[in-house]
Amino acid sequence: MALAIISLKPPPNVDPTKATLAYGRLAIKRINRELKDTDLITRQRAVKALCDYLHDPEHIEEAINEGTICCVQAVIEAKYIDLLVRCVEKEVDEIKIIVLNTLYHCFKIRTRAAQNILRLCVNLRGKQEALDNETIPALVSLLNDPSEDLKAFSAGALGFICTTNHGRYTTLNAGAIPLLLNLVDDKCSRVRVNTFKVLTCLSETPEGRRILLDHLNKISPHVTDMNAAVAKHAKIALSVITWQP
Repeated sequence: MALAIISLKPPPNVDPTKATLAYGRLAIKRINRELKDTDLITRQRAVKALCDYLHDPEHIEEAINEGTICCVQAVIEAKYIDLLVRCVEKEVDEIKIIVLNTLYHCFKIRTRAAQNILRLCVNLRGKQEALDNETIPALVSLLNDPSEDLKAFSAGALGFICTTNHGRYTTLNAGAIPLLLNLVDDKCSRVRVNTFKVLTCLSETPEGRRILLDHLNKISPHVTDMNAAVAKHAKIALSVITWQP
């Protein structure tokens, strides 16, 4: 005979951290309500459910209209990012991967990561570690980011890595030149300076020089740039690209 007693032990194959979704148009309303709940596990379930729900682009507009962004912002302000950063120090590798993948979507985390890579790559060992851990494709992809700081740090890190021959060819093979050429006209002077540094290094390879010779019209105007540092590095890049034995 069944008893009206709730067991403290959940049945097997039940994930206690996963929330159930309400049906249809009530789904977002329920998630939004649970994001504001005072119970931590309820908020965690709601965040997880929201991540799954928004994989379908059709649900994004509905989530915005229901004010979900404000609730998620409140979750961020509750210092969960600091908690996740601390988890990276002590959790097992499997959890670290999940945490790092989550933090990657925060532009401040990406910016600080690129800045730290730049600092580490000043040293020869840091350059080699960046190459061994396939950091260059990630740095190249960040050249498209809307954040000026992130683009500046990513280009700066590539500039240090490209002082080695291995670094030049790895960056070249990662398709960096088209992205770098787009950045020579960037409004941020730090981005432009670091971009010209990378282009100078890449032009020291025959393949890089061959490509850049077809784009001198993008580089030449910057030798008279109002920013002295930009003008200096544009002249250096131009002289290396057009150098002939």
